[in-house]
Amino acid sequence: MEGLFSRATAWFAAPTAYINTEAIPQIEQDIKKYGDLILGAEEKLKQLNGQTIEETVKNQQKLAEVRQNFNKMEKVQLQAWIKNNKDAAGEYVEIAQEIYNKRFPAEDSDATRKKAEKAAKEAKSAAEKRAESKSLYGAGSRQVS
Repeated sequence: MEGLFSRATAWFAAPTAYINTEAIPQIEQDIKKYGDLILGAEEKLKQLNGQTIEETVKNQQKLAEVRQNFNKMEKVQLQAWIKNNKDAAGEYVEIAQEIYNKRFPAEDSDATRKKAEKAAKEAKSAAEKRAESKSLYGAGSRQVS
């Protein structure tokens, strides 16, 4: 492959350089290839130095701290944080949503209705039992507490 520049010189004249435009695509490929090799070598060096492990540990510590902060938030605060950061799709939003769902599960209307019906039945049966016990002891008798 010829070089990018070729020179033409004459006695006592300034050198003239011509650019070989046919060599440019090959040179760009070589630059990319060697750049990728350098990046790979840098990653391997980080692994050998233990830097990637340190980065992983730091990231895990940061995520644990974020989880802890989300767990300290009240329901309204957590809802507001999720709403404000909804567009910034990232792992923090996912963590906040996960914690919100676990701490404040949304009940469907059927489950809520069933719980209310069950509570009403229990209250009614308790009232009937009290009324029954009053009728057994007589309306005028005193209950000792």
